[in-house]
Amino acid sequence: MKLAELPDSDLVWLARGGSEPAFNELLARHDGRVFDTALTSLRDCRSDAEDAMQDARLACWAGICAGGQIDDFGAWYLGIARKCCHDFYKNRQRTADWATYDDVEEMVASPLEQIIDLEERSYLHGAVDVLPARQAQAVRMHYLESRDYSEIAREMGITESAVRDATMKGLANLRERLGDKAEALGL
Repeated sequence: MKLAELPDSDLVWLARGGSEPAFNELLARHDGRVFDTALTSLRDCRSDAEDAMQDARLACWAGICAGGQIDDFGAWYLGIARKCCHDFYKNRQRTADWATYDDVEEMVASPLEQIIDLEERSYLHGAVDVLPARQAQAVRMHYLESRDYSEIAREMGITESAVRDATMKGLANLRERLGDKAEALGL
């Protein structure tokens, strides 16, 4: 049986026995959602999120090797990542160099830009919500939660090709419903 076919609990058991491929499979299944959470927690700073994710992966490996109870690996990993993001943010705040006003002004979006971005995301989420249920779920999981097709297929209980089909149809429906706004939203 392939690692990709095993449930998380079996992969945790194998990883505890020292199987690096099993551990990597666990990470591959959950990294997308965990990275999105890290990115949001660290205010869309990709390099900080990547650093925090590396800390979370190391903490996961240590936690698995320690042998504690892990009922839901995805939730457990997400909790570790949130703590790593919190610690990373706290440490960054303590060691941050003082920036000039001009530096900050260049880095931070204006309040108007932030409102427009928030409105666009809200608009997009609303548009996804009115899609047929399967399309909405596939689009939400793939594009908004950055999950891969195999993970979505497992969760939805359908084949990967059915997920791809639902995602493509959902995206086409979104483009049709949103018209010119679709291009502005990056669809």
